Amino acid sequence: MPTKTFRVNALANDYNVERTPAGGGAATFNTDFVNVPVGNNQVSGAPAYSVEDSGLRFVSVDIPQGAVVTAAFIRFIVETGNSVLTVNVTISANDADNPAAPTTVATYDALVITTATVAWSPAAENTIEAVVDTPSLVTVIQEILDRPGWASGNALQVLFKDNGSSNGAAREYYSYDNTPSKAPLLSVTYAEQGGLWIEGADLHHTDASNNERLAQHEGKQREF
Repeated sequence: MPTKTFRVNALANDYNVERTPAGGGAATFNTDFVNVPVGNNQVSGAPAYSVEDSGLRFVSVDIPQGAVVTAAFIRFIVETGNSVLTVNVTISANDADNPAAPTTVATYDALVITTATVAWSPAAENTIEAVVDTPSLVTVIQEILDRPGWASGNALQVLFKDNGSSNGAAREYYSYDNTPSKAPLLSVTYAEQGGLWIEGADLHHTDASNNERLAQHEGKQREF
């Protein structure tokens, strides 16, 4: 079955929320920052805001509703090195058809997230400009594309929430605000529902359940 790969960079409406270590009390919402932080930035003498959550909003996602995702990940480029272990992050998506970016801590906390989540513990990385990919996000992206109201060209919002990282263990990647050409990149490979294609002398198609069927073999028509 033929597949297509769609790639798009995050834009200026990425954001992060910094919280106190216990996750309560005051928090700050940032939309203009030099890197995309995940983990826990608290070190000796640092401000109380230390637990880092980040969100990336990808616009004009040109993937049709119901497409079958075969591969998906987000690619980052390291902006600041950090070798402190361990970073634990939970990746999800905003469970909405065409979400707007939140503008406050309250609107961020109110976002409905996907049932599917992915655990990520990015390794220590001190090489600036190193490329780092998330684990597979197939289940997360598939849940969004399967929404009845999803349409090609909509926005898609991916969230990174700290899940008990060690103090001082954080990973910081280039943001759009820092260097647009190094902004996080969403890559999704998918197969479209339906359609016909040729492999050698055979004509293939997919049925209503997106199962591959042989429509014609060596010039002889087969029942769809």
